Amino acid sequence: MHFSTLIFTTLISLGLAQDLTGLPDCAVTCFDDNFANSSCADTDVACLCADTTFFSDVEVCVLEACDDADVSTTLTWATAECDAVGVPLSKKRSVFGRKH
Repeated sequence: MHFSTLIFTTLISLGLAQDLTGLPDCAVTCFDDNFANSSCADTDVACLCADTTFFSDVEVCVLEACDDADVSTTLTWATAECDAVGVPLSKKRSVFGRKH
């Protein structure tokens, strides 16, 4: 895994993760690889959650890199984090291969 201090610091500053150990390593890499592709500020969690391109890119990566259990864990995590900032993923198209 290419998990660096930078991504840990970025995730914490974003508020996207209260407990990174709950996010599978394969998904952390997917988020890490796609943060730079978002037009959102690093600290704007609501913007990131609303960024359909960002989540689409993460979705493709997670579906390729993670097994079914990790995909489910990632979906649960992302849904909870985005719900917490008032941008529910359930209002979006299929996320991580599922209608939610």
